[in-house]
Amino acid sequence: MFRRFKTEIYTYYKMGLLAVMSIAGLVLMGQSETAQNILSGLAIFLLGMVFLEDGFKGFSGGILEKILKKFSDTKLKSILFGLSATAIMQSSTLVTILTLSFLSASLVGLGQALGIVFGANIGSTTSGWIIAGIGVKMNVSALGLPLITLGVMLLFAKSKNLKSLGYILAGIGFFFLGISYIKIGFESYQNFDLSAISSNKVWAFAIFFGMGILITSIVQSSFAALTIIILALSTGSISYDDALALVIGTNVGGVVTALIASISSSVDGRRLAIGNTLFNLVIAVVCIIFLPWFKEAVDILAGFFGFGESDYALKIALFHTTYNVIAVAMMTPFIPLFEHFLCSFITTSKDDSDYARYIDFDLIPYPNTAKECLQKEVLHLFDNTIFILGAVIGASKQELLESRLDEKFFDSPKRLKINADELENLYEKKIKNIFNAIIDFSTHLRTSYDDDKSFCAEIANLQKASRNLVEATKNLKIIKPNIIKNSAATNKTLQQEYTNIRVLLAQTIYDLKILQDENLAAFDATRAHKPNRAQNIAAQRMAGENIQEGIKHIKKDLKTINSKSIYTIQELIKSRKITSAQATSLLNDIAFSTEALKEIVNAANCIVKYENLLLANNASLADPTDENSMQNIPLQVDAGVESVEAGAGAESGAALDSGLIAESSLDDSAKSSDNPK
Repeated sequence: MFRRFKTEIYTYYKMGLLAVMSIAGLVLMGQSETAQNILSGLAIFLLGMVFLEDGFKGFSGGILEKILKKFSDTKLKSILFGLSATAIMQSSTLVTILTLSFLSASLVGLGQALGIVFGANIGSTTSGWIIAGIGVKMNVSALGLPLITLGVMLLFAKSKNLKSLGYILAGIGFFFLGISYIKIGFESYQNFDLSAISSNKVWAFAIFFGMGILITSIVQSSFAALTIIILALSTGSISYDDALALVIGTNVGGVVTALIASISSSVDGRRLAIGNTLFNLVIAVVCIIFLPWFKEAVDILAGFFGFGESDYALKIALFHTTYNVIAVAMMTPFIPLFEHFLCSFITTSKDDSDYARYIDFDLIPYPNTAKECLQKEVLHLFDNTIFILGAVIGASKQELLESRLDEKFFDSPKRLKINADELENLYEKKIKNIFNAIIDFSTHLRTSYDDDKSFCAEIANLQKASRNLVEATKNLKIIKPNIIKNSAATNKTLQQEYTNIRVLLAQTIYDLKILQDENLAAFDATRAHKPNRAQNIAAQRMAGENIQEGIKHIKKDLKTINSKSIYTIQELIKSRKITSAQATSLLNDIAFSTEALKEIVNAANCIVKYENLLLANNASLADPTDENSMQNIPLQVDAGVESVEAGAGAESGAALDSGLIAESSLDDSAKSSDNPK
């Protein structure tokens, strides 16, 4: 819900800006031919960006997400990924939004995300070189229309890749056509009238600096802002010093996208957005203070590269690149300190409600990653369900998983610390919030890819697992009052029967964990011999099938227990050890207990099936010699930590032995969870 709210806020912001720009544009276009050309060109240019982003989203086929997760385990790799991805897609916005979403889903750590965003700052400077080297020097409109024509023709192709290529070609064509219109507009308007402040260079710099921030904030594209600046400079509409102020302002204005996208994001998402903002503000201040030295460095480099003395368009591109490279070089060694500062400065809420940690509506365009995050969220719900079960019977999650608890453990009624009202409150905070988010996200995810039956089957399995877990907790809530009441009853027979219910619940969860651990150990033993791809896949599938078979035996045992309870209770009534009213309550509570356990093991079964199906779809991508590619094995679970330590990949953080039932204390996990507001 909160992640979706973030997406809606970002959409409303863009719609609001569009409405304001449209009204202002219509007024200006009706009064000036120059405004017609500039604003029409800007609209065509931004349309090209939309086409280009859509093309890369469809054309990547999950490649971008895979590369991001695999090549962001060090600071240098993170920076290089951000640089190259932005340079290729010409959209630091897309890279920033994707990084925010991956960070919120704990797929990358804060340190890696900072490196990616820093790299994206350098990658965004390539747009300046494109405009200065091609847009100014060539008549690009001659290329625009043929590319648009070819791109639109490819949009009618049946192949998804060809359609995506069509979007990319049409996007480039619209880029070129937009540049041409903007250039024509500025050529007919040679100078801004700044006579009132021409005597005060400080005020002139401040005004253009502010304009750079404003333009980039409005158009939501540093590429578009740089295009306007360089074309205005090349036609003499603004001076070189004015352009420098605009470029510095553009860098600061680019943080607005990340700030808006981080609204109601995870705490790490907010840390990244604030970190990116502080980085750009600090570097802008440093650049303004030492601007004469920056200009001198640019002149030296321009002479080295053979640029003309008055070729200010290329000099601006060079300044933009130099400015960002120096900024990143200055900040990179301090990323760990910067990360520590952000973690100390922006802390989690003290509210003990548990929210969806991994799912993010911004990830829906990336189906493989969205599916992985949904799986993690279901496992998060599974983890909380075990916590609820422990609260019902008076045992911590750690105690449930460390040993097979017996009657002696439950001798003291003081263990039952939570009453029915507190349990209801716990359900609202730790189950209902997450379940609502899972259903909302998974429904939109299935709708977006309803033509992919296999994908929809995987998502349906996860939906079913989450429903099973909710039903389990509802059954546990029903039996809680009687467990509290009868665990301290004066009737020792009745007290013993309710102790047996608590033992049954505890031992079944432990047996499920042992079933998982034994099969994971067998799989690890197979991996130790470095099997080939086929052997590895077979071992993975065998582990999943063995657990499914074990789950069938657990369900069969539960059915037997439920059936035998009728005869046991009849004997107790005959021997007058319990009353008929007590017998009715006991019989119902045994039924609710076994049903709750069946729902839990059914959820586990759904998760195992999901993993096998996922493996079948991606078997060709698995490489047994690659440690990272082997992290996603059957029954893998991320324990749900808030963030991954700097320098460690999120994938490698999901250890093989964490399993379907993670042993980490949920109490500790909940304290470190992200509680977005």
